[in-house]
Amino acid sequence: MSYHLNQGTHLKHGLNMLQSMQNGNKSSKNSLKDVVTENEFEKRLLADVIPPNDIGVTFDDIGALENVKDTLKELVMLPLQRPELFCKGQLTKPCKGILLFGSPGTGKTMLAKAVATKVGANFINISMSSITLVW
Repeated sequence: MSYHLNQGTHLKHGLNMLQSMQNGNKSSKNSLKDVVTENEFEKRLLADVIPPNDIGVTFDDIGALENVKDTLKELVMLPLQRPELFCKGQLTKPCKGILLFGSPGTGKTMLAKAVATKVGANFINISMSSITLVW
């Protein structure tokens, strides 16, 4: 029963955050402090969450990489903006994730931040060291 109550609390908090963003609240960092974390790992992750209004990176800030930007728009942003196009069968289902890989300094983080800004999502930059600390 407590699991369902936690889900309801998280859902309510998410809806409140969305409503405050739609009402013109410039920073949702204050609403992030109200998030209830289940353990120490979640607390550490929450410290690295950047709300969409605070990211500050758009696709216009990224030079070149036009083919990568177009691919991200097609694979990530289009399913979020037009979900009705992707519900007509198994072959049209959107992908569950994208793995950006490459040498340091090639724009992977900037691309991810630009996508988060465009779709209005929080951004969490997770490093391998933060994942391995749990195990």
